[in-house]
Amino acid sequence: MTTNAVKVRFIKKNKKGLFLYPKDYIFKISPKFVSKVQLGSIVMVKNLKNTETKVCVTDLMQLPPKVMRSHQPITKVTGKKFLIK
Repeated sequence: MTTNAVKVRFIKKNKKGLFLYPKDYIFKISPKFVSKVQLGSIVMVKNLKNTETKVCVTDLMQLPPKVMRSHQPITKVTGKKFLIK
């Protein structure tokens, strides 16, 4: 089985520094990005305002094709990692 979706958390910034938003979201992932995405890696997605936002990958998932159709894709994979506590 190959990975076709990721569970992510949005990265927020406040006066104390960066932190992860507490709610998880699911995005589908293109086959060309599967080898680049790992736990803790930072990827770019489009939010509701249609702007690119950085998110941190918290889980790699395998979803059936019908369920995958309802999720939005990731747009870019950065080479950076986020330290998950």
